[in-house]
Formats: sequence, structure tokens, C-alpha cells
Amino acid sequence: MPYCFGWFFPLIFFGFFIYIFFFRRGGSPFQPPWNDREERYREKSPEENYSGNTDEKIELRKKVVELEKEIEYLNRRLEEEREK
Repeated sequence: MPYCFGWFFPLIFFGFFIYIFFFRRGGSPFQPPWNDREERYREKSPEENYSGNTDEKIELRKKVVELEKEIEYLNRRLEEEREK
């Protein structure tokens, strides 16, 4: 094998691991120990992939947004009443 192709094999070797850890669709299965806020993607993917309660979740989110708006309105009214 000619020496001029010597750069090609490390490129393939390290390129494979770079692809596995950074460019795969699900992300890397490895989570560093200091990143304990984020769940591993393998644990959180089944719930997100199944569309069982999607409509219920959307409706609940809409209700939450409406209630937050109502709370903001009531807080403004309360502040106005306190100023008077």
C-alpha cells in the first residue's frame, strides 16, 4: 500500500466516531455526569414518539396559556386597586 494514502485510514477511523457521537439523528447515547438535568434520549424518546395523548396535551397547554393570561390580568387589576 503506498504511503501517500496513510492519511486516509485515520480519517476514516476518527470520522466514524465523530459521526456516531455528533451527527446521528438521536444524538449520542453518552451523557456526561455533570449533565444530570437532561435525560438520556433513549429514555425520553418512547413517550414523544407515540402520539397517544397528543390531543389532550395540546388542549391542556391551551388551557394553561389561557389561565396564565387570566392570572396576569387579575394581577394587573390587583395592582391598580392597590394604587387607588
